[in-house]
Amino acid sequence: MKRIVCRLYYVVIPILVIGISIGYTSFALALAALVPLLFVSTRHTIAVFLVMYGGPLCGVIRAMYPTMPIYGLIMEFLGFILMWDLVMDLFHNNLRALGEILLALTFFGLFFLVGPRTEFATTKYLTMCYHGLFMVFGYYTFERSSSIDAESLTRLLLVACVCMFAYLIHTIGMHVGGVFDYDWFREQFLNFAHLTDWEGTVINYQHVGMLASFATAIFLSQTKLKSSLVVFYLLCAIQLVLTAGARQGIFGVVIIIVLRFTFFKEALFRGKNQIGRVLRIILGLAVFLFALSIIIDKMQSDLISSTLQGETGRNELLIAGIAIFLDNPIFGTGIGGFEHIVNDGWPHNLIIELLCETGLVGFSISLLIIIISLFLKKRGVYHITASNQFYFLILTAIFVRVMVSSDLRESIELFSAVFAVTSAKSLLTNNNA
Repeated sequence: MKRIVCRLYYVVIPILVIGISIGYTSFALALAALVPLLFVSTRHTIAVFLVMYGGPLCGVIRAMYPTMPIYGLIMEFLGFILMWDLVMDLFHNNLRALGEILLALTFFGLFFLVGPRTEFATTKYLTMCYHGLFMVFGYYTFERSSSIDAESLTRLLLVACVCMFAYLIHTIGMHVGGVFDYDWFREQFLNFAHLTDWEGTVINYQHVGMLASFATAIFLSQTKLKSSLVVFYLLCAIQLVLTAGARQGIFGVVIIIVLRFTFFKEALFRGKNQIGRVLRIILGLAVFLFALSIIIDKMQSDLISSTLQGETGRNELLIAGIAIFLDNPIFGTGIGGFEHIVNDGWPHNLIIELLCETGLVGFSISLLIIIISLFLKKRGVYHITASNQFYFLILTAIFVRVMVSSDLRESIELFSAVFAVTSAKSLLTNNNA
């Protein structure tokens, strides 16, 4: 019965995806499609879905929503309860991962103490703490559970993505465009944002686009893939991310696909040919740049092509962040310092944010912590392919997000995902892929 239900979604998902741009996929229909997946997915799969991505309404879609509404927090707690056995396993067998995130949070806490300690700064640091801890548990479960199925998790994410589309369309009364019209969703949301307090909306175009990006990363993180399923899920994810018009989502999907099929080969990680690795990286980047140039040139959408070319109106924020760093190069201005000086939340770039709020000292130590964790011989990201996943693709999706539109409340997830890399003991089943 479970297999039959799962196979039905090879028809259901594209119907829902196409229906978004035609106008027949309602929120009730999308939610009705999501519920059966919760009954045919394993407990740990649902737990990771709830904790890392939060479901169709809570706004944690990119796994990191800074002003999380209460029902999003409830979903995270439900996921936490469902993964309780592996939470205890973390305490018993991998206390180091928990210790690392606590050390990082304590480190950032010192910069909070020397910062402006405004209401914004306090909220920012507290959010970093609970979100960073929750995400360690979520990624640890994703990596260590033997019952999580990547395809099941991908289905949940894609259908949740459709739910978000339908919910936002219903909430603000959007007029849908055609299947290949990739301007209408983002354009109408931005018009709505200019006229209202859009911060009050639980979901926006970025959330929808990043969820499709994460779904792509999770499915392609498997080392063994069926060509037919790759085509199916990539077509669905690409259509969703293009319809959303989120630049970081589009950018992330392209990078993930190119890396997966040019660089991430299982034999490469087990070989000793370092020169070959470097050549593959160069080839992968070259193919990516070529593909991106084609997208920009061929896309019949001024809105999407302009965002991909960087016309986002955020240059002033980056310049302001650099100026703050130059004025405070050693220790920065402390957590919340950017907002206190510029009166705007963050510079939309993790590196600039670290530099202007923690200075060279904080940036250097943060970078060193991540590098050491990634490349430790017995637990680094390159060694977990001894199981059956390319976890680095998950990190890639997160990194694209935090380098485009994010602050440390959300970016702390990058640290959490790195610290959750434990060893080659990690497992991710491939029952359906």
